[in-house]
Amino acid sequence: MPSPSQPPTDGRRPRAMVIDSAWRGLGPGPESLSGPGGAPLTRTVKLIVLPLIVRPALRPELATDFLGPREAAQLDALIRESGPVLDATARWFTLLKKTRRALGIVAGNPQDLYFQRCFELATEHGAPSEGADAVAVAREVLADVADVTGGRTVEALREWLSDPERRERLDTELAAEWGRRARLPGAGTGGGAGVAGVDRVAGVAEVESAALREAVLAAGQVLESCGGRGSGTGAGARAGARSEAGTGSRSGTGSASGRGSKADAGVFASMIESGHGSLLGRMLWAGGGETAGESAGAGEGEGGSEGAGAGGSEGAGASASAGAGAGASAGADAGESEGAGQGSIWGRRDIPAHLGLSAFDVPPRPEVGRGASTATLPAPLDRTLFERLFTVLQASTHREELPTVPELVRHEVGRSCAPLGLRDESLRVAVVLGGTLAVGLDPLGGGATGVGLDPLDGGALTPGGTAAHRVVNSRWQREASVLRARRMTVSPRPDPDGGVLEALAHDLRTPWTAYMRRLWVRLHGRDVRDAPLTDTASAWAVLDGVARSVMMDHRARVRTALRTLATTPPPAVERRSA
Repeated sequence: MPSPSQPPTDGRRPRAMVIDSAWRGLGPGPESLSGPGGAPLTRTVKLIVLPLIVRPALRPELATDFLGPREAAQLDALIRESGPVLDATARWFTLLKKTRRALGIVAGNPQDLYFQRCFELATEHGAPSEGADAVAVAREVLADVADVTGGRTVEALREWLSDPERRERLDTELAAEWGRRARLPGAGTGGGAGVAGVDRVAGVAEVESAALREAVLAAGQVLESCGGRGSGTGAGARAGARSEAGTGSRSGTGSASGRGSKADAGVFASMIESGHGSLLGRMLWAGGGETAGESAGAGEGEGGSEGAGAGGSEGAGASASAGAGAGASAGADAGESEGAGQGSIWGRRDIPAHLGLSAFDVPPRPEVGRGASTATLPAPLDRTLFERLFTVLQASTHREELPTVPELVRHEVGRSCAPLGLRDESLRVAVVLGGTLAVGLDPLGGGATGVGLDPLDGGALTPGGTAAHRVVNSRWQREASVLRARRMTVSPRPDPDGGVLEALAHDLRTPWTAYMRRLWVRLHGRDVRDAPLTDTASAWAVLDGVARSVMMDHRARVRTALRTLATTPPPAVERRSA
């Protein structure tokens, strides 16, 4: 199999490489649409190049991850022919940002909000003029975008939650919703029911633990059906509005291709009907499968509260992810005494049941909150109402489709107290699927022991051996940035002073934290828009899309680290006299 840093032996080239090469050939014109190294920004590719220039729906031959010589030449020509429009787009974007600052607008990501509008302006008007007319057009566009949001902004959320009486009422509602979570079946009215009560709770915990292990096995069956060309992956990717998604890995692991689609859909539907996602949420509330005594005192079990959802983007969370995954790292050294607890759910003793979705063994009751920052967002299940809705309002490109701010807050009160912080059961089941996939992620190729079809030795597959695992891991392990990072991070402590290398090493050894964090945000975003997962194909489109997103984010961090190391002068050598 060819290395990703070299063209495939059959003459095909990665589409991303063709786009990068053609973009650099445009010169310095589209600078505001480019990164520090001259390559197009990720959002430039996602919002401009693919949907507005390449248009894969009209040119399906350009929709694949690898292109033949003729298709590569066609794509290169399309981008180069669009050079003048892209130069004008960059100039419009610079003007809109300048005007935005002058008007004091801070809501939303400018790239998400304005990239496509700037391309429209460039197509219609060409480059902006130097006079007042262009500024007037920029102001009109900014006002139009602001009006489309209908007041669904972070500022509106902050203002809504600043009223003391409203905050007090919301806190009371949160406490009531949290207290109304359905208890574990047979747990009685309280944890202090004596020896008989503890024994009863222990029996219930044993039953639910067995049921959750069955859920993980069912998830393995669903994942075995994913990843092949005929498994619905392509259909799910096309339906998922991700023009750059799709399998395209050419890993030779097509063992799941085209088989058992009806049966696999039945397994997914059965997981939803059986409430396997809610079951995981109950187990986390009960202490993640610890002893019965601890479970009885730690949490009450099932959450039956209703609400509509929110979500949309994760923060830059290197530090937050590391914090959320601290329990995972600590668990590796905890010993056998804790192995039968949280880690046993996923078939690994070094991974907590919450998979980094919380920094605590038992997720705490959500608070109202007063502010949020993408750089300091806590783990998903530890976020306040403000932080959960902040991610939605900060990154959503179609905020006009969201409920109003008061409705968002009201719905989030119920959802934040529901199992896994999600209302829809199909999305909760996706957390079980994602957890089963995440524990087998192995970017360094060290042989991670994720859950396969039967970690209890009753099935045909070994742990971590589903088709989905093979597709995602083979793609990640062939990633050029990972190959370079592997050489940098083979030492248990590659960077004695901490820093970027240590962070990269941690991310590669504990990939489940970043994966589950991003997956939860995607599912939370679907929940707010009432967009459940209807079948295995739609579930795989989300799972695979998150894997690609995490991989690309890691690629960017590796490039930044290498660039920093290349520009940092070596320490001066002290000269000593003889």
